[in-house]
Amino acid sequence: MCNLLKTPHRDEYLFLRNEIMLRVGWHIEYAKMAITITIPIWAFCFAFIAYAFKNDFPVEGTYFISIFILFLPVLILCSLSFKIYENYTKVCNAATYLIAFHEKPLNENDGTFFSWEIANAALGRHFKKDVPKITNALNRNSDDLIYLPAISLLLISLLSVLYSVHSEISWYCFIVGIVFVILGVLLIKFVIYKYSSYKNLSELLTITETFWDDYKLFGKGGQV
Repeated sequence: MCNLLKTPHRDEYLFLRNEIMLRVGWHIEYAKMAITITIPIWAFCFAFIAYAFKNDFPVEGTYFISIFILFLPVLILCSLSFKIYENYTKVCNAATYLIAFHEKPLNENDGTFFSWEIANAALGRHFKKDVPKITNALNRNSDDLIYLPAISLLLISLLSVLYSVHSEISWYCFIVGIVFVILGVLLIKFVIYKYSSYKNLSELLTITETFWDDYKLFGKGGQV
């Protein structure tokens, strides 16, 4: 058997591994970008409220502008979640391709194959089944795009209550604030969480793993 670690197969393997690491780096940058965008928006909103009250701006106008500003992170992170999902898909596709065509389990590896992606996937399945606390902690720590818009909605709710209690705004204004919160919750659940949640990796890995296994079997039949 030829030594795959010393043939052109090695170049393809390292190329795809490098792509995976680049995309992992991009994911970290996406998280940093989300934080970098969101926190200044919050700060700007409260600076605007302070300025508006100091200069006697109309209360209801200030309220509407404030909740719109606080809602911006939800809209921005909805857009960013699609890039996160695309990144997840490319990572899972590359990783499962390497498993199907370049790797062997550690106990079957005679030194002519790679084993990292298989070992890493096996460890992930072990954590999910036998040590779910670790998997749950990883999922929570990677859900930046969910926490940030959720905080924005919490701030909108708090602002609505404060304006209702301490300022003369109509019930119509308060209802508008609640509508923004409900819309934000729906966007977080059906867009941001659906596409950017770390749990998507398990589903995507299963889908791509099945595809490459079927493709490999199909190819063995000489019909590709």
